[in-house]
Amino acid sequence: TADVQRGAYSLARACAASNMVADAMFAGELKHLSGYGSAVHTHGAVAADRPSASRDGVLLSLLSWNLLAPPYKRPRESEQASRSRALAQIALVRESAADVIGLQEFWLEQEHMEAWSNFAESEGYCMLVSPRTGGKPDGCCMLVRRRRLAGLPSMETYSFDDWGNRILQCVTLQLAGCSDRLMLAHTHLTFPHANGHDPQMRRHQARKLATWVREQRSSTPHLALFGDLNGDVHDPAVSQLLQSAELAPMSGETDWVSHLSHLGTPMACDLVATAEPAARVGEWSFGGSAEELLAGTWLSDHRPLYASLVLDSRQPSDSEPA
Repeated sequence: TADVQRGAYSLARACAASNMVADAMFAGELKHLSGYGSAVHTHGAVAADRPSASRDGVLLSLLSWNLLAPPYKRPRESEQASRSRALAQIALVRESAADVIGLQEFWLEQEHMEAWSNFAESEGYCMLVSPRTGGKPDGCCMLVRRRRLAGLPSMETYSFDDWGNRILQCVTLQLAGCSDRLMLAHTHLTFPHANGHDPQMRRHQARKLATWVREQRSSTPHLALFGDLNGDVHDPAVSQLLQSAELAPMSGETDWVSHLSHLGTPMACDLVATAEPAARVGEWSFGGSAEELLAGTWLSDHRPLYASLVLDSRQPSDSEPA
């Protein structure tokens, strides 16, 4: 028993030392990437329509989808299969007619980029691309419908500055009919592999992102965070992020499936969360079906998330005395 106790004590010390090393390696904050391959393709001038509105404020339709970039598909698919899958994905996104489209695992291969750029130009979207760091073949892409804008969008890209080579794409919009800017934070967090560093790295990704969100909220009340968080609302890192950043997720439940992981695990990890009360999620749903996803017959290992953002459009004079 003494040997068992000594072994347990040694193991606890080793784990504590490992955690301290990971904490030191993943410390710090988000790192702004200046001129790091990010690109904004406006495809023309903005031409604001009459804003879509409800009694509660301005409505904005959002689609978020992890496309499953061909380099990560298991088993590998042929070039023709990749091309056909991409065209089918574009057709589904076109059918959605969403105002904002956020794509994770957006493949940076030239032909793939051109296909999406042609879609953006023909359908009236600005296209904004933020590559991952470390020479990874994918990144985050956001498409914003030009007719919903009162001015061209601006974009900044941040690195989580860790082993995961993950990035945060931040796009700021001035919408027609909305007095305040809307800040959209678009990301794809590291997968929680059961090893000695990924859970720690995710915890620090959550901390860095929450710190950044709190800083932005002081000047930008309309803020929404969305993407593939690789964990549901009860995941330690995601829960930490939502609580620390004071963001409200679209749902506190996990009784739905949006992703079939490479380990065969069903997950509810594709999320949108907002800074209430200035911004909130209205109706939301997923495309495809859980049956197609779990059978491996869907267009990706994720289902597309459709959500309606409701933005408080009141001017200060509407709620404050002159």
